[in-house]
Amino acid sequence: MAAAYLAAEQPDLCVIYMGNIDEIGHRDGWMSAPYREAIAQGDRAIGRVLAALDGAGLRARYALLVQADHGGHERDHSAGAPEDLTIPWVLSGPGVKRNHRIQTPVMIYDTAATIAHLLDLPRPAVWDGQPVYDALD
Repeated sequence: MAAAYLAAEQPDLCVIYMGNIDEIGHRDGWMSAPYREAIAQGDRAIGRVLAALDGAGLRARYALLVQADHGGHERDHSAGAPEDLTIPWVLSGPGVKRNHRIQTPVMIYDTAATIAHLLDLPRPAVWDGQPVYDALD
């Protein structure tokens, strides 16, 4: 649905939430076979979105950010262990460095600040997050 929506409506911002991955992590455990399959399904869904953008000639218009809200171990994520705190944070598109590995720490609250920066919107002074300049051109 998101792929068709992006191609047809061409919004300035679109958030696609794949909550099933988190739900399966809690239910079956991180790195379990069902969890890995949910990630594979999510990857295929992202591929469909990218293909729709390519097909509509819109890929160069959009920055895409893929992230999780937390990591986990077994069926939990509250131990403060590195696997609980480390998340994927992948950004590509216009204004983003290509083939670059971010060297600076990224906090989840930097996401909104980075999106605001890419959309050329002012960042409210009360926000703790900062744009992840290390990822940006």
